[in-house]
Amino acid sequence: MRYRFFSVVVICILFTQLNFAQNYQTIFGSDTTQWDVNFCQLGQSRTVHKIAIEDTLINGLSYYKVGEKSNQSIDYNLSGNVGITNGFLREDTSLGKIWFIGTINSSNTSSLDTIELLVADLSLSLGDTFVVRHDNRDSTVLVDSVYYESGLKRVRLNYVLPAIAHLSKKVTFLEGIGTNFGFAYMHATLNLCPCLDSYRKNSTTVYSNFACSVIGSTSKVNEHQQAIRIAPHPIQHSSLFSFKNPTSQEAQLIISDISGRTVQTYTTTENNLLIQKERLSGLYFYQLRIAQQHNAQGKILFLD
Repeated sequence: MRYRFFSVVVICILFTQLNFAQNYQTIFGSDTTQWDVNFCQLGQSRTVHKIAIEDTLINGLSYYKVGEKSNQSIDYNLSGNVGITNGFLREDTSLGKIWFIGTINSSNTSSLDTIELLVADLSLSLGDTFVVRHDNRDSTVLVDSVYYESGLKRVRLNYVLPAIAHLSKKVTFLEGIGTNFGFAYMHATLNLCPCLDSYRKNSTTVYSNFACSVIGSTSKVNEHQQAIRIAPHPIQHSSLFSFKNPTSQEAQLIISDISGRTVQTYTTTENNLLIQKERLSGLYFYQLRIAQQHNAQGKILFLD
């Protein structure tokens, strides 16, 4: 009886250890992971597609190589990526921590400093401190909010990136995603509008930030916004979503709930598509992307 009791205790201990071995959702997809981050500088604006597929070992630690998506290939070059750098990303899901190695921009932008920085820490509690490095200076900031969205943890810092201080968008750690500014926000001092526009795991969009817009693209967004027509609306069964697409480029319509979770995705090369109500009810948000660029956003109402 003692032996059986001892076996049960050992099994319980092992189960407990395994149960706590992965407390937080991973930021990596099983096949691919892509972060779409806005970049603006001196009148130019674009969406930078950062993608992680390949893994590698550095000093005995496992990292994912992060490169920039270009046509059908991925550029992993560390140099020449001013604003949003390539690099190496790793996580510890049991601690909820994410580290990134990349270029740190300074007054001498040709310098290359591949120091590893802790870019997210979900284990923090309200009032805890976190060190942010920006413009080659360390700032110790406080956690001012801890909350959950769709069962996933969010930790918000009392810190706004200097480039967008006028917008008061605080850095927030997002479980299973990274942060609301991507993973390279400490290495992006020359980016005047850093913002995580969308995030995909295995080619499925699981996060969209409808408040994220590229400076300098307002007129382009307004042009597409004015051309959008949803009829009938509100939607009871189905509705035709129409927009401008004169050159028949690939267009993607993403519909998300109030927590940012994608509930429907449509793709077409036409200038319209049919939206189905399915099981949706109430207020949702849409984002229209043509040729992988953010073109328009708005609200959609589904009737009961």
